Amino acid sequence: MKAAETVAIAAWQAGYPLSFMVTVTWHNLRHLGKGHKHNVLGLPEPKRRDTLFQRLRRVLREVLGFPAYWVWAKAEGSQVGVHLHVYLFWPEDHTHHLIRVLEKVTGDPAHPQWADDAEDVVSEAHSHGWQVKRNLYGYHGSLRGADYVARQEEHHGRALPGKCFGTTMPKAA
Repeated sequence: MKAAETVAIAAWQAGYPLSFMVTVTWHNLRHLGKGHKHNVLGLPEPKRRDTLFQRLRRVLREVLGFPAYWVWAKAEGSQVGVHLHVYLFWPEDHTHHLIRVLEKVTGDPAHPQWADDAEDVVSEAHSHGWQVKRNLYGYHGSLRGADYVARQEEHHGRALPGKCFGTTMPKAA
């Protein structure tokens, strides 16, 4: 069983299904500049990613009291450049906390309309630097989303240097 599938199944069975896909497109954030207060744009890519993960984990565990489950991948698309996908469990009634984390980490506020016409889009940044989509397809959506994230290199046809894939879930008791 692949790591992404393992996390999706474990999260579902524990009652914390992978429910949201976060995409951060670093290229779209470049105009905000390195000096924007508290954002990570002046940091190298691995440090930006790690800072985002630390803040997500902290809010999930310490503020909301939930375990962290996610699958992530870094990819480079021909049109969007280097971007990060994080398919994670996040409690539906606390999406405002997820959006606030993204706003603070990227320095890019949510678009005032919060979502476009697509049913699955929960929120998107003003500059399109990040987007949050909801899993509308339950268990099978969890598996498909995790598989999509795990196959980013294949999807984009480009291998990137450094760590490009990972998972997070609680250690077995």
